[in-house]
Amino acid sequence: MFLKNTICETAYLQRKLPLEAFKNYIMSFKDNLNDNGIIIIGYIYTILDECYSNGIFNKEIRDEVFPLDEFDYYYFKSINYYEDPYTSIDPKREKDACLVYKKTV
Repeated sequence: MFLKNTICETAYLQRKLPLEAFKNYIMSFKDNLNDNGIIIIGYIYTILDECYSNGIFNKEIRDEVFPLDEFDYYYFKSINYYEDPYTSIDPKREKDACLVYKKTV
């Protein structure tokens, strides 16, 4: 799901294309899910402080590849929030999340 050595017109496409290939791979398993079954697609660190330019950690790219009408997030407090004094005073670093697909009936 991360950058590959590919020739793309833009850096944006270089980040997006591997993520789209990853999505296609993951979604090839959705028919094996029970009704309401869940696939955890990725762990997103500090989801409220997204300044990463890389694939799944880039909100703009992630939202385009994994639209919220089909995918969702499960939010929770970051373990670093409890262990790192800097994290506990910076609310943007408080939450992590998992990007998920849930098979609906």
